[in-house]
Amino acid sequence: MQASVATMRKNIDGFGFELVFRGDDLTMRNSPQAVAQYNQVYNLFEFANDEHSFQTVRYLVREDDYVTGNYAFEVIRRPRTREIAMLCYMPIVDTRMCRLDEEPTSVKITVPRNGQLTSFFVQKRFRRFVQVSASGSSKLKWFKSFGDPRPMDATTGEYKKNDSQCTERATELLWVKNNFGGKTYGMPIWIGSMLDVLGRSLGQYINYDLFDNQGIPPMLIIVENGSLTDESKTELQDLISSMRGSGNFNKVGLIEAVPEITGLDNEANVKINIKNMIEYRNQDLMFQNYLKYTADNIRQAFRLPALYVGGVNAYSYSTAMTAQMVAEQQIFIPARRAFDEIVNRKIVWDELKCYLWEYRSKGPQTVGAEDMRLAVREFSNSGALSINNSIDILNNMLGMQISKINTPWGELPYSLVIELVKQNRLQIPELENLSQNGQSPINVQPDNLNPVPDTNAVAPTGGGTPQNPPQDSTQNPQQSSNTGGLG
Repeated sequence: MQASVATMRKNIDGFGFELVFRGDDLTMRNSPQAVAQYNQVYNLFEFANDEHSFQTVRYLVREDDYVTGNYAFEVIRRPRTREIAMLCYMPIVDTRMCRLDEEPTSVKITVPRNGQLTSFFVQKRFRRFVQVSASGSSKLKWFKSFGDPRPMDATTGEYKKNDSQCTERATELLWVKNNFGGKTYGMPIWIGSMLDVLGRSLGQYINYDLFDNQGIPPMLIIVENGSLTDESKTELQDLISSMRGSGNFNKVGLIEAVPEITGLDNEANVKINIKNMIEYRNQDLMFQNYLKYTADNIRQAFRLPALYVGGVNAYSYSTAMTAQMVAEQQIFIPARRAFDEIVNRKIVWDELKCYLWEYRSKGPQTVGAEDMRLAVREFSNSGALSINNSIDILNNMLGMQISKINTPWGELPYSLVIELVKQNRLQIPELENLSQNGQSPINVQPDNLNPVPDTNAVAPTGGGTPQNPPQDSTQNPQQSSNTGGLG
């Protein structure tokens, strides 16, 4: 099961995120309002707390999600403004839920209605959370639900009239669960394979215990026509007990006996036989078919192809690509979208009020390089892609941070730019400066025009997770190294 959990973590949370502009007018993405919102959202997710980025935090909570069916973020607010200051990982194993409040609390919410934001009050029932001490002490720490406006004392769990009455101000928990029949706690997706998980664990333990408590020695030395003395019986019992452990796996068992007189000649008819016991041992390990059967059942509970947990023997390149596409469409993309919806609705839009941007999880590149090249060429020739669109695609494919062209013609269709340059209707000061300085101007041809961004621009810094920042690292929409317009 651990391999399946690790696969889910890697493929859902392991490819970073980007901030996507939601406005209808793309020219507004460089407006002061859009830039301010972008910086606010990006800084929170890139520096979620003093130790981790939000990318690391979500990677930690994903294991709780698929092991227990529940995960939680600890939300720490600023004391005065009540804005979100930090997002932290909350261990779910030692955290407990309390009952819902009997009396609802009036909370103001803001939602889009009829094309505009509308605010009104709703009645919500919140719950408290308590974290027990892992050391077994009686000390408890209390939390309140995310969005609960009432002050709470973290040491007692009691609601207060104001923060000054709290010995320690309680932080909030954004608790998310895998809903199962309306139960208080969520259930993991492998709950239907519970017996397979337990049986597999017991089967592996029996195989392990075989090395520590072997019951059959490799051979027996048998003395016939004799009787065991009391000392021999005791020695034999001690011998069997001492044969436990991997260090004694090939220890020989010895049976001693005193001879008995059976003939008239008073000679003992003693025989010593060596009995090979290896054939009574299992050649490899026990429950091989059962362990394989349970492993497949557990993997199927996660709906994972065998390719993702190391089963590559039966795969070719084409079948591997098909398995990846099916897994992305059926498992990973829906999981990313469900997580993104929580982040956007709970944090980006409701708390930060940054409605111009959307948090979006990134996935792997499933399209081949040749397919991408043909698509870019066809879309460019048909006028569907601009030069900046091509730069975006290049950044996403190669993980680069090439700056965009901050001029109006950078957003025009690729084929239209070529035609305007050929007709001398597009003025590009950089080309004119090259001619004035005695340098050769750029030879613009429809088949070999390769838009090259300003090489003097500074690539964005700060982790580089988002692939579509509103502008370059200067974060100032009023400054641009490229100027120009349509003639």
